[in-house]
Amino acid sequence: SWQAMARIRGTNADGNTIAAKRYLGINTKGSIIRSTDEHLVVTIGLEDVLVVHTSDATLVAKKSDEEAVRDVVSQLQEKKWNAYL
Repeated sequence: SWQAMARIRGTNADGNTIAAKRYLGINTKGSIIRSTDEHLVVTIGLEDVLVVHTSDATLVAKKSDEEAVRDVVSQLQEKKWNAYL
């Protein structure tokens, strides 16, 4: 889970877990930021969000909406968009 990633990777002074090579956060707190490539991710004024960027998709959600993320997975499977899973 994303919460497990936060426990394993730890957090910065603003409580953010960063797993991205190029990230700039301004007034962002308690969030999880992940990017799998050199893509620059910038967040401004966010709190308790999940930002996941891959080469073919980007997800932005409230951390508390993990159930909704599961719904997204189900809908992607229904649409046969398995390449995004």
